[in-house]
Amino acid sequence: MMRNPKLDAMKNPEINERLREPLDDEERELMNPETWDWDSAQEAIVEPSGYSITEVRLSYDELARIERAAIAEGMTVNAYLRYAALRCAPQHASS
Repeated sequence: MMRNPKLDAMKNPEINERLREPLDDEERELMNPETWDWDSAQEAIVEPSGYSITEVRLSYDELARIERAAIAEGMTVNAYLRYAALRCAPQHASS
């Protein structure tokens, strides 16, 4: 199973606390809300955290079966595969 170092650090209080300490005076000032220019604040549009694209090798028969099931559910093949995979993922997430 792949590990996420950032997530591991957030779960470890000692490491998490060190990550919150400013590295220098400039960062200390940037972290201090008292120094922020609230009058010129800008609203940001937050994008999703990103996506990954992967390939799945299927026979034509397998693809046809999946496509029929997706259509029956009113979904695209991509959405159906994502849905099916995520339904199975919790069963194996802890191993």
